[in-house]
Amino acid sequence: MAAARAGAGVAAGPGHASAAPAASVSTNPITAAPAGPVQQGLKEALFEALGSILSPVQEVRAAGEEQIKVLEVTEEFGVHLAELTVDPQGVLAIRQLASVILKQYVENHWCNQSEKFHTPETTERAKVAIRELLPSGLQESISKVRSSVAYAISAIAHWDWPEAWPELFRLLMEMLISGDVNAVHGAMRVLTEFTREVTDIQMPLVAPVILPEMYKIFTMAEVYSIRTRARAVEIFTTCANLICAIEEVEKVSVKKLKPKNETHLARIFLPLPDLAIICFPLLGVLMQGTRVHINSHLCP
Repeated sequence: MAAARAGAGVAAGPGHASAAPAASVSTNPITAAPAGPVQQGLKEALFEALGSILSPVQEVRAAGEEQIKVLEVTEEFGVHLAELTVDPQGVLAIRQLASVILKQYVENHWCNQSEKFHTPETTERAKVAIRELLPSGLQESISKVRSSVAYAISAIAHWDWPEAWPELFRLLMEMLISGDVNAVHGAMRVLTEFTREVTDIQMPLVAPVILPEMYKIFTMAEVYSIRTRARAVEIFTTCANLICAIEEVEKVSVKKLKPKNETHLARIFLPLPDLAIICFPLLGVLMQGTRVHINSHLCP
């Protein structure tokens, strides 16, 4: 697996052995690894391999890259990468590199239907453990680690939400209203990545949850930063454009979104009736009782 550069502070991994190590790493981080028995456990072996990849010595880096290839096919590889990534007491360079390799691991091994899939596929037991570990990384104070975790979560959600990870969006919504700047940014990064890859099957489930929250974030200038509000607009627009592009969206949405009574729907979308009409025609139908056509400049 090629360990791509994790910005300043992380050297390139397998496949990039000639890359120079980060200037911020003056010594091999493996010196911080916990002492273990002669027969090292998998996690210790992984820590050592990551430390070797960060070494200024080319031969050491090459050896680390080869060790990663060996460890990659083990069941616990992804779990230990996640553990190292979200460990707030861990060596920063190790955490950054682990987070980058974790992103690649998810892309290559999570689902056998992925275009990038390579055997072996992640086991269900390992998937459960990784899904439990990663959300805490969205509150990470180091932005590069937080962004890598967000990307991994969004990649997992593409395959696992809602069936295998039904609680994900509840966790993200809780982070958005938590008041924690890092958690808000992390959750927004997940939603940004996820909505870019959301399927037409998922959209009827995603839109009623995401659109109202994105609108609230955009209008609350005193609470959220310009960057966060800009992401809210991007996510909102991405959802709206996809909805417009889905040929049978109204037929699918009627089954998924129609509430037990229209009062409940009106209460949810009361702050944004005009936007609901523009970006989600079905909501306009249910709220006003008349057919509303999509604004021509949004859906040419």
